Amino acid sequence: MLRHGPAILPEHVCRALRVPENTAGFELVRLRSLDGVPALYSVNYSPPALVPVVAAAHDVLEGKPR
Repeated sequence: MLRHGPAILPEHVCRALRVPENTAGFELVRLRSLDGVPALYSVNYSPPALVPVVAAAHDVLEGKPR
């Protein structure tokens, strides 16, 4: 996990999630590795309704598999 927390969702994300522009949501930025080699960089956004669920997922936020 590189970064996580509340964030204003980018315009294209608001359109995709069908929420108003400048909506606050949750952002997860991760770098995943295979055998110690970086393999995937991902940025995930969650809409406002899911912020409490994602914020409470401590294993996910600590980068631990579920």
